Amino acid sequence: KSSAVSRPKASTSRSATKQQVKMRTSCGVLTVLAAAFALQVSMALAARARQGLRLMQNAPGDAEKESEKMAKKLLSCEVYDTEELCLQGERRTRCDWHKFYKCKERKGPPVPEALTDPECKALDTMKKCKVAFGCVYDSVQGQCHGVPSICEQITCGEERQPPQPLTCLPPLKKTKPEGSCCFICTTPEEKEK
Repeated sequence: KSSAVSRPKASTSRSATKQQVKMRTSCGVLTVLAAAFALQVSMALAARARQGLRLMQNAPGDAEKESEKMAKKLLSCEVYDTEELCLQGERRTRCDWHKFYKCKERKGPPVPEALTDPECKALDTMKKCKVAFGCVYDSVQGQCHGVPSICEQITCGEERQPPQPLTCLPPLKKTKPEGSCCFICTTPEEKEK
């Protein structure tokens, strides 16, 4: 009887060891799965961090430039292909329909030329003088005069009394760029531009 009793104990110990092996195997599989999941999560977080760094590397104002480009594309008059769409709503103020060119941006009126001083003096009434572009009415004298240009309003060093010419220290050179009223000091590289 004692041998019969001991056999079931041996079989139970074998089944217990099998269960322990199964548990160890299942724990090992769970550990591997947990490690794989943790690896995927860390890779996803790293990808998000890289994307955040890319966003941070953009210069200030890049987003505004991109939105301006997109707005120009979306608001471009050339997008509209029929006269009805071209001249619908607020587009009528910025788009113009041409039979040959289709829908194009409307060009503003050209900037009027300012009247010269003799042309302004030829105007006989205050109302005509005030309406004319580039003229100003002198109410003390009762005459119309041309508005002086900016260069006429500026007195450069050479024109002053006594003259005070501009002196430039080396390596700067005295130059008068196109469109300027007076001489300025520039470097030789700026002079070439």
